[in-house]
Amino acid sequence: MPERYLQILSILGTTAIIGFHCGIRQFAAGWMAVVLFFVLAAMRMAAAIERDEQTLQYGWRRLRRFAPEFLCVYVVSLLLLAFWPSAGLGWFAMTGPMFLHNWTRFFFEPAFQDLVFGPSWFLGALMQLQLLCLALRPLLRRLSSTALFSSAIAVGLVTRLAIAAVVGMDNGEITVSLAEAIYWTPFAHVDSIAAGYIVGRGDWRSLGRWAPAAVGAAAILGGVNLALDATLPIWSIGYPLGLARHFEFLWGYPILAVAAASIASPSNPLRQWVDGAPHLALIDRMVEFLACLPFGVYLFHGAWIVLAIQAFGMGLGRMLFVVATAGSVLSAWLFRIVHTRLTRKANSRSNAAHSDSLRAQKDPATAPSSLSRSKD
Repeated sequence: MPERYLQILSILGTTAIIGFHCGIRQFAAGWMAVVLFFVLAAMRMAAAIERDEQTLQYGWRRLRRFAPEFLCVYVVSLLLLAFWPSAGLGWFAMTGPMFLHNWTRFFFEPAFQDLVFGPSWFLGALMQLQLLCLALRPLLRRLSSTALFSSAIAVGLVTRLAIAAVVGMDNGEITVSLAEAIYWTPFAHVDSIAAGYIVGRGDWRSLGRWAPAAVGAAAILGGVNLALDATLPIWSIGYPLGLARHFEFLWGYPILAVAAASIASPSNPLRQWVDGAPHLALIDRMVEFLACLPFGVYLFHGAWIVLAIQAFGMGLGRMLFVVATAGSVLSAWLFRIVHTRLTRKANSRSNAAHSDSLRAQKDPATAPSSLSRSKD
C-alpha cells in the first residue's frame, strides 16, 4: 500500500480537527491538520500541472468530486436558515454555490449553528488556490523550489498584513474575529500549497529529514513571540491570542507549511517505515475503508456537533467528540454507498447505450429500433 501513510495522515488529521472543534484540550493543536490537508491536496495537484490539464477541466473534475457532499451540507444549511436563522447561514446561502463563502467571515460573528457549514470554508479556499495554480502553470514550472517557496512566503505575508491593515488592525493588534477571518482566506495557505506542490513534483526529496527541526522552530519562535509580547509588545505581532494562534495568522504559516510538508514527504523515515511495513490484511482493509471517508467526515462533522450540543448541551467535549465522530463516519459511509450505486447505474446505462450504438454501426439490422420495427 504505497498510499498507506498518507491515508493514515488523513484519518488522524480529520480526527484531530473534530476534537479541536469539540473543545477537547488534548486536541488544542488540531487546527494544524488543516495546514496538512492543504499540503496533501497540493501534492496530488502536482500531477495535474505536469500533464497539462486545462484549468476549467481540472476545476470541473474537482467540483464533481466534492459537489455531492457539499450539496448535502448546503441543503441542511438552508433548512437551518429557514427554522433557526443566523447571519452566517444567510451569507452561506448566498455565496456557497459559488464557493466564495470563505470570504464571508469578515461580515458576521458565528453562532454555534454556523458550525454546520463552518468546515466547508476549506473547500472554497482550496478551490481558489488550485485554480490559481493551474492558471499560473507555466510560471510554477519555471521557478525553482527556493524561488517558488520564497515567493509564496512573500505573497502570504504581504496579503495577510494588507487585509489586517485595511479591515481593522489598530496599533498592531487585531481582534480574534478578524484573525479567524484571515484564516479563512486563501492567502493564509499559499505557503502550504507551494510546499505541497514542491514535494509533489519531487523537488524536496530530503525535506522529511527536517521535520523535527521545523516543528521545533515553530515552538521556539512561538515562545519568543509570546515573550516579546509580554516585554516589548512593539516587536511582537501583537495579536491578542494564545500560542496556538498567536503567530498562526501571519508569520507562522511558512513554518507550519514546512513542518507539514516534512511530515508528508516521501523521504520522511516514518513514511518509509509505514509504507514498507509488512501487510496485515485486516489493518489494511480498515485503513482503506476509513481513508475513503475523511472528506465526508470532515464536511459532516459540524452538523453532528450542532446536533450533539442540542442533545447534551455545551461543555461535554468528550461526548460531543464520540457522537460527532461516530455520526460523521456513519453519514459519510452511507453517503458513499448511495453515491457509488448511483454512479454504477449511470455508468451501466452509458455503457449499454454505447454498446447498442456500436452494434448498430456494425449491423444495422440488430439495432434495437430495427428489431422493434421488424416485430411491428
